[in-house]
Amino acid sequence: MFFDPDFHKMSHINFRSVFQHLYVLYLDMHVGNVSIVPDAIGSLYHLKLLRLRGIRDLPSSIGNLKNLQTLVVDAGGFTCQLPRETADLINLRHLVARYYSKPLVHISKLTSLQVLEGVSCDQWKDVDPVDLVNLRELSMFDISKSYSLSNISSLKNLSTISLFCDGYNTFPSLEFVNCCEKLHKLRLEGRIEKLPDLFPNSITTMVLRDSRLTEDPMPILGMLPNLRNLDLFNAYEGEEIMCSDNSFSQLEFLCIHWLENLERWDLATSAMPLIKGLGINACPYLKEIPERMKNVELLKRNYKKW
Repeated sequence: MFFDPDFHKMSHINFRSVFQHLYVLYLDMHVGNVSIVPDAIGSLYHLKLLRLRGIRDLPSSIGNLKNLQTLVVDAGGFTCQLPRETADLINLRHLVARYYSKPLVHISKLTSLQVLEGVSCDQWKDVDPVDLVNLRELSMFDISKSYSLSNISSLKNLSTISLFCDGYNTFPSLEFVNCCEKLHKLRLEGRIEKLPDLFPNSITTMVLRDSRLTEDPMPILGMLPNLRNLDLFNAYEGEEIMCSDNSFSQLEFLCIHWLENLERWDLATSAMPLIKGLGINACPYLKEIPERMKNVELLKRNYKKW
């Protein structure tokens, strides 16, 4: 549901009387360079889904929406400000908002939370996530080597993790990942000094972007028994990758992009027996692909698995 630019001028009484039984609200309140959400939003007690577009600041009255299950804030490429009362939304299951406000130190109160997307590492570092037992998806940005991500290891039910470094920063230790035993999808964007020796066997999809690894990642990744999709984008700075016998036993789709120093790809006879699709782009020094890969369907450049 969209509203005109004068919507924010409605009185509290009219707002509640007209929309009091609303369950779903899609609100675009962008007016010029000003983004406004009326305080009266807090009177819509029945709301279960609230999506805000072009919004930079939310009023404290948002904390009154005790039945809200989904809150999505699209600030148009910017960060937004979430009031501390956001942590009072005890039935919230999905919080999707890239925010830069005072840390939601009580975010662990949101024990129903299943999806948390857009939290900055600076926000997360002081959070004790032990009570977020239902969290399935976590997306975090502005990570740097100075922060520890070890508290993620307490999130035993995570199935999807997306982590983004700040600019050209480097990830801290990623050893915590192996504690996430139900992890299916892992996306890491940023420099990685060294891959963990172990990843959860449950992983089916992995994206490594701008990792700039100096050691061939294939010996470690090839041992993942359920890996079906692998996307390497500027992930390795070496000249050779080696896929040994019996490696990548379940891999179906492989994308290799911007491995600018790659010259050789050694593929053992029994490696990648189930491969269905291959995408290679901007690998200027790769002399040739393995003979067996020449019959594999080439994926389009815009092919995405995530």
